[in-house]
Amino acid sequence: SAAADYLAFYDLPRGEGIVHRMGHVPAPGGGIAVQQFSPAAPLGTLVAIHGLFDHAGLWRHYAHWALGRGLAVLLIDLPGHGLSEGPRAHVEDFADYRAAACAALDALGPELPRPWIGLGHSTGAAVLMDAVHRAELDLDDLWLLAPLVRAAAHRAGRGLLPLVGLVRKQLPRGDYGNTLDADFNAFRNADPLQPPALPLEWVHAARSWSDEFLLRPRSPRSPLVVQG
Repeated sequence: SAAADYLAFYDLPRGEGIVHRMGHVPAPGGGIAVQQFSPAAPLGTLVAIHGLFDHAGLWRHYAHWALGRGLAVLLIDLPGHGLSEGPRAHVEDFADYRAAACAALDALGPELPRPWIGLGHSTGAAVLMDAVHRAELDLDDLWLLAPLVRAAAHRAGRGLLPLVGLVRKQLPRGDYGNTLDADFNAFRNADPLQPPALPLEWVHAARSWSDEFLLRPRSPRSPLVVQG
């Protein structure tokens, strides 16, 4: 089946003792792809959201790790990423990302055992921070991997962005890697679900979100932050 091929290609958990479900949840920007992996008697749930360009299929290491510790896993593809609907890597407002995460938890929450641990990387971390700060997601713990707060070259890019927008609508991507795992970098650079370019709308949306988020009052929460 297509689901079995997908799991095998991305080396996601499968086999005896693991229940896997996948499908789409309705959200304002289109269907959001979600996947749930459950051991026989889960002790809680890891709710994981990827970063820009990536998707649930690349989170195999976290899924295997969590299942090995008795946790169920919920993987969410943001709009325009992975198996979710929407133009690739395009977003007009980060509120669309937040709405997608909330829609997934609203739909599947009754089936997910507590505690809920939110795990986000970069943009995914920004989505979880945003939703938790607004009290729209009721997470018991929050783990942030290199969380997006300001985009790279935040100040310099502010002046250049309008000029770039006069001549192009997206920025090309080359090979890249943010891990010392060369095999993983090579796999991701050849991944068929990776968007080929970065729409400038995403950059505008990220800057708008950052400007607004940094003005908010301090949160009493103390998340775990891992910064490479």
